Parts: sequence; C-alpha cells; structure tokens
Amino acid sequence: MVWARGVGDVLQDAGAASYSPVAWWRTYSAPMLSWFQQLDTARNPAEVVAVTRDYVATWSPEELARLPRTCRPGRLRTPEDIEELHACAVDAYRSTRASGYELTALQLITSFLVRASIRLAQLRAPQADDPSADVSSTNPPRRQSQARDR
Repeated sequence: MVWARGVGDVLQDAGAASYSPVAWWRTYSAPMLSWFQQLDTARNPAEVVAVTRDYVATWSPEELARLPRTCRPGRLRTPEDIEELHACAVDAYRSTRASGYELTALQLITSFLVRASIRLAQLRAPQADDPSADVSSTNPPRRQSQARDR
C-alpha cells in the first residue's frame, strides 16, 4: 500500500501541534510506517533505490526547499546516492538550528534515509543460511593469546 497524501499535507496538518510529541507521533507514524514497510520488504538494493525515489517524489518543491540546500535530493540512481544523501542529512541534522517546518522536514527525510541505509546494509551482509557466503573473510583474524608468547 502506498501512502497517497504528500509530505506537505502532513506538514501543513500538524501546525502548532508539531511541537507535541504525542501529536507528532499520531501525525507521522502511519505514513512513515508504510514507507518503512516498503523498505523492509525490498529484496535487493535496486528496490531500496526505487522506494526512496518514490518517497522523495511525494515531496513538493516547496517542501524540498525547506531542507538545507546541501541536502536536497537530486537524482537517486544508486545505493551510493542514498548513502551520500543520508550522510549529508545526518550532518545537517546534527548541526541545525532550524525549527518549525524546516526542522520537521529535515527530521522526516533523515529518518527515512537512515532506514534506507540500514536496509541497504542488511541486503549487502552475507546471509547465515547462504552456503556460498564466506563469513570468515569478513571477520578479522583472532589475535594469539599473550599468555602463549611468554
């Protein structure tokens, strides 16, 4: 199921209630959970990119303008594009002095990009039930006990 309302509808509906944690949860939880579910069911990185593109497409130009200029999404073609945008959004969120709609927009895009990056990492990780995955190559070699060296 794809959420039909745009991000702007959510931002505009919140108004002064956007400062209330309870109102924020009620306003954003359902639509964001739908997008998160789509990310969680993505079977490969290309599907994560497609879901991310669809999510960003729901943002109007006015809503995108509320984001810091350096963190406005451009074309999202590869998983690396998502990870770069994720890093930018996290850095901007860490240092922002924004409030109101600008802060809400940054919170929304950052939370989505964090979830998308986590899903990409999960899809890249070797699966335990995959016999072709050589897990030993991803683990560092164990150090010899210092007690043996004495």
